[in-house]
Amino acid sequence: MIAITKAFAVPPGGVISIDHVAIRVKDAQLMMDVFAGILGLPVSWPLQSNDFATYGWVTLGNTNLEFWAATNNSDLPGEAVLPLFHGLALEPHNLADSIKMLGDRGIKCKAPRPYITQTADGRYATNFTNSVVLDVSSPLVCIFFCEWGLEGTIFPWKEQFTTAQRKAKEQQQLSACGGGKLGITGLVEVEIICTRVEETKALWLAMKGNASSEPFTEEGIELSFRAGNEDRIESVVIGVRSLATARGELAEARLLGESHGNEISLSKKACSGLHFRFRQI
Repeated sequence: MIAITKAFAVPPGGVISIDHVAIRVKDAQLMMDVFAGILGLPVSWPLQSNDFATYGWVTLGNTNLEFWAATNNSDLPGEAVLPLFHGLALEPHNLADSIKMLGDRGIKCKAPRPYITQTADGRYATNFTNSVVLDVSSPLVCIFFCEWGLEGTIFPWKEQFTTAQRKAKEQQQLSACGGGKLGITGLVEVEIICTRVEETKALWLAMKGNASSEPFTEEGIELSFRAGNEDRIESVVIGVRSLATARGELAEARLLGESHGNEISLSKKACSGLHFRFRQI
C-alpha cells in the first residue's frame, strides 16, 4: 500500500491530485439519483448528454465521481461488464513536464490528445488535454493525465477557473452541505487489483515525481494493491465523520450493504454491483 498524507511539495512533473474517478455505467441518471438525490452529494457537473455519452459528476470534495454512460463501449474488451471503475484522471503539475519525467523514468505515455471546440465568436478553445499512462493502464483500467483549459465551451461553470480554483469550489460545496446525509469527508482509498503487485507499486512510485518516501498525492488518499488475475480497480473507500450515522442513513434508505469491522458498504444492488466502501475518518 502507498500511504498518502495531507501535504508535500510537488516537483515539476509530479502529480498534484486525482482530479476525478471515471466510472463507466449503463445509466448515468440512476447513479446521479443515488449519489446526489438520495445521499445528498453536491453535483459538480450536472448531467448532460451528447452524441457520444451521457455523463455527470458529484464531488467528494477532494475529487469527483464521474458517471459516464457511453453510446458505444467498443473501446472496452468484450468480456467487460458494466458498471466498472474504469479510470483515474490525474492532475499533472504540468502535462509536458509530467510526460517527460515519466519518459525519463522509462514509463510510456500516449501522445497528448486535446479536446477542442469552437466558441460562440468562432475561436477554438482547448477544453482539456489527456495523455494515457500506458504502463499502468490495461484493457479495464485507464490511468491518464488530464490538464484542463481555461476557456472551454463544455464546462458547466461560467468562470474561467484554474483547476485549483475549481477544486476549492468543490470543497466548499461539500462543506456547505455537511458532506451530504452520510457526512462524507472525501475519497480516502482506491483499491487496485493487479497481476504484478510489486512492479505496479514501483511504477506508481516512479510516477509521483519525488522521493519514494513521499506520498503519491497531497489529498489524503491511499492507493492499495492486491494480487489478482487481471488489472482493474476493485473498490473505492469514502471517508465519513461518523460510521454510526452513515450506517443509520444507509439503512433507512435501504442502501446498506455489508459491514466489516470499521467499514460499511453501499448496497451493490443500489449501484449495479460497484463496490463503494465507507470508513470513519
